[in-house]
Formats: sequence, structure tokens, C-alpha cells
Amino acid sequence: MEKYFVLLLLILTSAVKAAEPLLIYHRASNVVPEYQTYYNDIVKLALEKTKSEFGDYKMIAVNSEFNTLRALSDVVHNVYGNMVIELSYEAELTKSGNLTFINIPLDGGVVGYRVCFVSPAKKEAVAKANNLQDLQKFTIAQGVGWADTQILQANGFTVIEVPVYTNIFKMITSNRIDLFCRGINQIKSEMEYFKDMKDLDFDKSFVLVYDLPRFFYINKENIIAKNRIEKGLEIAFNDGSLKALWEKYNRESIDYTELAKRKVYHLDNPLLKDLKTDYRRYFFDPMIKP
Repeated sequence: MEKYFVLLLLILTSAVKAAEPLLIYHRASNVVPEYQTYYNDIVKLALEKTKSEFGDYKMIAVNSEFNTLRALSDVVHNVYGNMVIELSYEAELTKSGNLTFINIPLDGGVVGYRVCFVSPAKKEAVAKANNLQDLQKFTIAQGVGWADTQILQANGFTVIEVPVYTNIFKMITSNRIDLFCRGINQIKSEMEYFKDMKDLDFDKSFVLVYDLPRFFYINKENIIAKNRIEKGLEIAFNDGSLKALWEKYNRESIDYTELAKRKVYHLDNPLLKDLKTDYRRYFFDPMIKP
């Protein structure tokens, strides 16, 4: 009798555990909230698409103070468990053995279209640039740990890394740096967020274009969460809901940058040399509206 009781208890315990929601940790942002809201909504979309199969879930925000290296460390060391972080692809990220990624680009490739904030002192000179050689004369600021630094350096640009994201805008307006290049999906929100910053403006003459697939990275130990999010994203891509979410968050800023009026310079991304190009099938053309 006692043996059957123990067996029943084990079954009931397993049923309770199975009913517990999957906890997913994600970055919170206290700077430009739209950015992180977009990525968090992608996670939510993937979890909703798989809810009938995998059950309930709960998303928990982690305040990483908009610091990529801090958030990455949390994932590498599995501080929270089931924490996802969005990062541009670099082979080095998975060489440690602790990380894996979901091979579906989150930005549809749009973040690889780069428009630059420009210093007041160099605004006219930048607009007159007619080729890459002209542009390479100007200094570019990027955040510490951003993949763009290596990409721009490999293409002949002088790049200065700045630890604090918000300080880059101050450096631009005070003429301490010439350019700060951002995805075309980011420009409008940042212009609005920093609207009280005197002389903040972005260049209207050119766009840099390079493949910059951004993926969800997760600790390898969290295979259940990884498989669920991956399956959900694939479903969302195939049924059009991922594209709809992309349009919702990105279209207004894309139109704001007026791509069709710009000179286009294509750059190579050496960080992708070992990455299969199948990620491109998930890219959306920013010039094509639904």
C-alpha cells in the first residue's frame, strides 16, 4: 500500500511541475523602451504560438542597465536560467561552449541598414562625401561590445568605443565625434527620445548596408526554452505574424529615414564568414511595404 502511495505522490508531483509556467528572463530597458519592447514582444509571440503544445509561461524582466556585456555575462553564467539576449552574430560568442543561438534573425535584416547621427561641425562635409574613401576620414562612435565596431574597422573606418550609450549622443552634439551610426529602425525613436538635446541631427545623404543578423542567444543548458522559442518563431514567420510585428515596430522609422534618397554603400561583415547564409530567407526588404 505504501508503495502505491509513493507512486501516486510521484505522479501528482510530476503533474504539478508540468503545469508550472515556463519562466523566461529577458532584458529590461530604461533608456529607449521601444527597442527592448520589440524584442520582448518577439519572445512573447513565440511563446504564445507554442502555448497549446508546451503550456503556460511567465516573462520576467532583468535590469541590465542597457549594458550588453553585463547582460551577456548573465546568460553565459546562467545567472537566472532561461534568459534570452538579442545579439548580432559573432562566431566568438559560441566558442566558449556556454551559448547557443536561434537561427532566425529578429530584425529581419533592417538593423544592417545604418544611418548616422552627425556632429554639427561635420554635417556639411559628410553630406558632400561621394564615396567610402571620403567617409572613412570621419570618426565613428559605437558602444562597447557592439559587433559594428569590428565591421566598420574591417572596412577602413576609425571607430571609438564608448561604454555608456547615452554619452555617445553628448559626444556627437559637442563635436567630440563625427558620426554615430544606428539602424534605420532606431533613428526616429532616438531623435524623439533625445529631442531636448541641442543640435542633435542625423545625416540625410547616405546609408551603410551590411548583413547584421541579430539572434536570440541562450545558455546551452536551457534547451527546452531554446527549442520552444525557436519553434514559435518559425511558426510566426510562416504565418506572417512575425512580419506584422516587424512592420508595427519598424515601418515608421524606416520611412522617416527616406532610404530612396540616399547614396548606398555596401560593406562586408567579416564576422559572418562561418555562418551559413540560410538566415537571409528571414530578411524583409525595408523598401517593400505590405
